[in-house]
Amino acid sequence: MKPTKVQLGVLALKERVAFRIAAFLNGPLKLIMMVWNCIVSGGVVMLCVARRLRIDGLDKLQAYRGDQSLILVSNHRSFFDFYVIGTLSLWRTWNTKRLVFPVRSTFFYDNPIGTLVNLLVAGMAMYPPIMRKGEKRPFNDFAMDWVTRELNEKSMLVGIHPEGRRSKDSDPYTLMRPRPGVGRLTMGAQNAKVLPIFILGLSNRMGHEAKLNWFGPRGHEIDVVIGDPIDFSDMAELPHTRENHILAAERCMKAVEALGERQREIAAARQA
Repeated sequence: MKPTKVQLGVLALKERVAFRIAAFLNGPLKLIMMVWNCIVSGGVVMLCVARRLRIDGLDKLQAYRGDQSLILVSNHRSFFDFYVIGTLSLWRTWNTKRLVFPVRSTFFYDNPIGTLVNLLVAGMAMYPPIMRKGEKRPFNDFAMDWVTRELNEKSMLVGIHPEGRRSKDSDPYTLMRPRPGVGRLTMGAQNAKVLPIFILGLSNRMGHEAKLNWFGPRGHEIDVVIGDPIDFSDMAELPHTRENHILAAERCMKAVEALGERQREIAAARQA
């Protein structure tokens, strides 16, 4: 599945180049990229966080090690949230699914340095790009249709932040309103299970994370709380409208918020 000329034509030149590189690496070279993510990217992540990880509900992720496609919906406070969640899926469940994380185009697709980071650190798993500007929405239709089709037809794991961007609220348990895109995806990919995740404890400085991992893990835990699949069966026959997409997205956020309360209890018990 490829974008039409109209969909591709709304992109700037540097965005088209970055997209074509990412599409090639997620197509003919996807197996090589999976090995890269498992060994190289995953190894770097684990060196930076492994001693600090505290996982609750890992069995709920391990239950889908087979051909079942998964959508992981998570809160978003750090640049590295899905680097850690994706690595957990590879290293702690022996999951062999393809990993992709639709990402807003800023930095990863409109900056050559961002494209290089996507390649070296994420094996181009930050794909497909979601364009921010309204005039580029035709491309976003392609991106969402591609992800939906892959989830329905193949075994794949997709990570997505319903909030759409990082929350900078001083209270980590206060989440932003979800974007309708995640609702569109969960309603369209009816062959996929949707698992909510709440993650807390990461900063935006990888060097700092590595230092804490090796020299001060106690008191600097990274909590990852995984919940039960979200039930969307009552929405299966509903039309794809923006209103219904928002309802589905809000259901995802409520599940993530509930896991935030679970994490709060876990953190309190650890300090008692």
